Formats: sequence, C-alpha cells, structure tokens
Amino acid sequence: TFTPPLCPTVCGDAALVDIVFATSPVAAAKSTRRSMAFFKKVARGLDIADGKVHIGMVPKECDSVDAVDLKEAEQKQNAVLEKLDTILANQQSTASVLRYMREASFAEKNGARQKAKRIGVIIVDDAEGSLADAKRQARVARREGDIELFIIGVGKKIKRKELYALATRPVKQHVFLVRNYKALGGWVAKKVQKAICPHADSCGDRLTGARDSPTKDSGVGWR
Repeated sequence: TFTPPLCPTVCGDAALVDIVFATSPVAAAKSTRRSMAFFKKVARGLDIADGKVHIGMVPKECDSVDAVDLKEAEQKQNAVLEKLDTILANQQSTASVLRYMREASFAEKNGARQKAKRIGVIIVDDAEGSLADAKRQARVARREGDIELFIIGVGKKIKRKELYALATRPVKQHVFLVRNYKALGGWVAKKVQKAICPHADSCGDRLTGARDSPTKDSGVGWR
C-alpha cells in the first residue's frame, strides 16, 4: 500500500480553513473504510495546525460520541490522521449529514472559527436513492451556513445532475464521480486537494502517489 509522506505546507498562507468530511450513510463497512482511507489521503496534503487548516468528521449516526471536532486540542496532522483511523461513520442519510454538518460540525462551540473558510467534503453512494431532502439541506448549508460543498459521487447509477444540485457552484469544480470505492485513489484525492487549495500541487506527486494516475478504467468523472 502506498503511504504518501506528510507535506504540511501545501496551502501556504491561504491558511484559515475549516474542513469537515462525511462518508456515505449507506456504504458497507468495507466501502466506509475505503472512504476513510481516501479522506486521510486528502488530509495528508493539507497544512493541519493551529491557525491554519482544521479537520472535522461527521460522526457515526450523527451523534457526538465519535465526532472529530474542529476544536480538537491536537489539530496536528499526525493526531488528526490517527483520529480518522478510529471512525467508521454510518450516518442516517445525506440530508442528516448535511444538517449535522451545518448545525454541529461548524458550530463555534465545537471549534469552528469565525473567520475561517468553511468546506464540506461529502461522499454520496448511488445506493441511497432519492436525494430530495439532501438537496434542501445542501441549499441551506450553502446559503445560511456559508459552507462550500464538494460532492464525490460513487456508483454507476448515480446521476450527475443530482450531485450538481448539492454542490457549490461552479459545480464542475465541486463534483467528482467514480465508478466504485476502489477508484477513490490518490489521483482523486489530489484533484480534491487542488480544488480545496489551488497550491496543492506544490509538493508534486508526493502528496498522493503519482502511480495512482487515472486510466480509462479509473472511473473518475466517468459520466
């Protein structure tokens, strides 16, 4: 397994960012583990430290027991990556994920910083079905919560236009599609890193592994 080295200065001076990750509420345990590995790859390329990037995670079943709060005392890269290892999230729905993200994850009492840019990165599985409620929650999150939403769709049945309804505009910069969880590799992580932080390529291919580059079968942006 390729383990990328830490590269803690990717975002340079564009520092004050609060990022919250969320897995699909309908993913199987194995797929959730792949999701968490993917989030770790993204996190490895970000400058996690006090006064810079903070990482949070929507917890299992949207309660506070397994949350990774933005106020974690040890907002350092190694500590955050270790914490992500302990989470196997299993939320109720993408709508509940979005609601929790807005009401709890980005609440100041849980460590959200007033002047920080707010970013949510959510994996949506094609097995979930209707996203009507999620669309409403996404609209509120974007407009009232001032959260920039990145959406990663997984599965052959997923509809691009439904993901577009969840994401921040311009949607083509905020929506990524893969055929399956195996395709959530380093190349996708690097694209997400660069979307979050335009200077995320300053460490080159060390961030996520150049050999994880896309092929015609990788499933990235496949529809």
